[in-house]
Amino acid sequence: MSINIYSIPYEIFLKNIIIKYLIPSDNLDFKTFISYREVSRLFYYYFKDNSIIRKVKEEFGVKYVKRKNEPFLEEWKYIQRLTNDLYKTIYPIEMIEAFYGLQNILELPVLYGAKWYVIQRLYTINYNYVGTKHDPWEKLKKKMNYPIMRGCDDFGIHFIVFKYYNYTVKKYQLEFLYEGNLRKNRTINWTFIGEGSYTFIGSVSMNENPYRRLSHKNWLMLKYIVSNKNLFIANLPDTKKNPNTTLIPIKPYYNDYWSDEESEEDELNPEYTLKKINNSLVNMVSLEY
Repeated sequence: MSINIYSIPYEIFLKNIIIKYLIPSDNLDFKTFISYREVSRLFYYYFKDNSIIRKVKEEFGVKYVKRKNEPFLEEWKYIQRLTNDLYKTIYPIEMIEAFYGLQNILELPVLYGAKWYVIQRLYTINYNYVGTKHDPWEKLKKKMNYPIMRGCDDFGIHFIVFKYYNYTVKKYQLEFLYEGNLRKNRTINWTFIGEGSYTFIGSVSMNENPYRRLSHKNWLMLKYIVSNKNLFIANLPDTKKNPNTTLIPIKPYYNDYWSDEESEEDELNPEYTLKKINNSLVNMVSLEY
């Protein structure tokens, strides 16, 4: 039996639906939150309700006095700007720089319903799930409608997830960057996880990263990927020959790996990247597919 939400008494709707489920308490997805006012005329007036606005202010410690005759959306915009500042204590400055600004991170679509034990790969203790229709990674891939998304797992840990298409192995692969547990001298520490060895950001300079904390070369790789979404080159670690060595990817020359063609051009054009790759450790990967 369906329920008409407009038949729910306002106080119940306010406390048990709007405040409990709609206000973005863990991922600050204000873009979706504000869009709810377009559902109906009634919802539009809900968003003008001082009780809701006061609750959000309390949640995020916002001090703001609305000016007379000021449009209510201006107050929401102010609240959003202040709550966005909270992310400066969550996202490392190197990550913000790689995405060319905090706003570009905040505008990423939000992935809901991510389980902490999937992101931290604890489910792989039982390998019966891997590669089957019950594989949690495959479920997350199906939920991802965008190649880069952000969000929180069900423990409130913030993450950014990449859904790559790997042309070399011809399949989609996920990599998560997420908040680590260690904070030293107020430093924000992030770590990574992915499917198997396919951690294109995290696996860079593995010999300098035994505790899986993302550092300088990892941030360089992130910036490289964000700047070359159409097609980029990722070198995987050769675990047999060089277990402690991983090369940081660069844009190759025309004659690198697959072509005998000489060129004065330094950087590779995308149309050259689908040629046959001779180096088995090099993957051609894309975030635009």
